[in-house]
Amino acid sequence: MRRLVALLALIAAPVWGAMNFNGSTDKAESSTLVVTGAPLSICCLARSEVTGAANNYDVLGLHANGDNANWFRLHFRSIAGVGVISNNAGSDNPIATQRLDTTTNYSANTYYSVCAIFTSLTSRDVYLDNGGNANGTTSIIPDPAKLNRTAMGFYDGLAPGAFFDGDIAECGIWNVALSAADLAALAARYAPPCVRRDKLLQYFPSVRDASAINDTFGTENPLTLTGGTVNTHPRVVNCQ
Repeated sequence: MRRLVALLALIAAPVWGAMNFNGSTDKAESSTLVVTGAPLSICCLARSEVTGAANNYDVLGLHANGDNANWFRLHFRSIAGVGVISNNAGSDNPIATQRLDTTTNYSANTYYSVCAIFTSLTSRDVYLDNGGNANGTTSIIPDPAKLNRTAMGFYDGLAPGAFFDGDIAECGIWNVALSAADLAALAARYAPPCVRRDKLLQYFPSVRDASAINDTFGTENPLTLTGGTVNTHPRVVNCQ
């Protein structure tokens, strides 16, 4: 009984809110990166307000400001029949990009656990609620010297773009390829600190300060926020 009470206390809406991005100008970024190559995992809880348009909507990624050829990205692709996709590109060679679409689609205004897993330079996967897996094996080598941005809610390359329209919360960046059990835990709404805590480099629950989304783990490196509003945070099992 005591254990049940303790568990119920954990499964509760945190006091902070999810960040709502407007799809046109809202964004969050930092010039600090905690990892610049594989293995790497990027996962978030995200709720898109848009489907059906031929656009990409970036959730979280490592980008090269001033360069359109190097990145590790996790984003929604809002085309009928397509779910979440994961991209990265080769050094000064956008042709080397591999686009991965989950085999399951997402619905607007619904939270999903979305994950991009970069196991190596020749293996990457994308998941939607631990399902719809797609794997890519093209050899791609992003230039770590050119990666210079951690960006949430938009793509930061030669010019800002791919602005996310909806809510983003509970983002984690790990320097390991998460396992099937790890992905199942995230899909069951366990917060990132509950999963491979020893390899978790950054955690953004979407705590909103006056001008930043705080990283409450590891480097404590905030993302500088432009715009954005606070929305209801999804319920999670919080292990911090």
